[in-house]
Amino acid sequence: MSSNTLSFQPPTDASVQDKQNTSASGIDYYQFSQGDWKAANAQRNASNGDKDCCKCEITDKPEDQATERTIDDLRNGKSTAARLTALGKLADDGIQQFLMLDKDGTARQYRIETEKCGNRTLIHCYGNDDKGEERVVMRAARTADGEFEQERNKDGKHVSYYGDIWTREMQGKSSLVGDASQFASHKPVPSGDS
Repeated sequence: MSSNTLSFQPPTDASVQDKQNTSASGIDYYQFSQGDWKAANAQRNASNGDKDCCKCEITDKPEDQATERTIDDLRNGKSTAARLTALGKLADDGIQQFLMLDKDGTARQYRIETEKCGNRTLIHCYGNDDKGEERVVMRAARTADGEFEQERNKDGKHVSYYGDIWTREMQGKSSLVGDASQFASHKPVPSGDS
């Protein structure tokens, strides 16, 4: 009986460099590893045996991820109702300030304020415009059954869900601006994405 043994010998540094440091596909591994093949190889080998090298830390808490999704719903809401629902959720979750990227790529600081008024809760969102001035972005009165209604001015007339100055100055920049159809409406908006 004859026994066959198979032995493997890793290539030496010289034999690898003699082959001009290229693989069958033509990738130059020496160049790819920033010119220090030995250091890259040693790093790779160290990470295979070192159990501490793969420690990672999760920095986002699940509630942070939920808040980010809600902010995305606010930014990308297709309707006033969807945006108000997201704004109400942020307020319910106790979020008082947040950053959000606008259409123009600018990260803007927003602030949420709530106030109980009889059987309604007033929800206001403020944002800083290009001049740094804080403006009303959105506002609504949420009824006890969860519907959103337009607030009224001192003359008792309905006001828009969107701040007039914000909408005028931030048109095309912010995703949180109203359009003409939303200014004329004074019907309650049900909460949800309808």
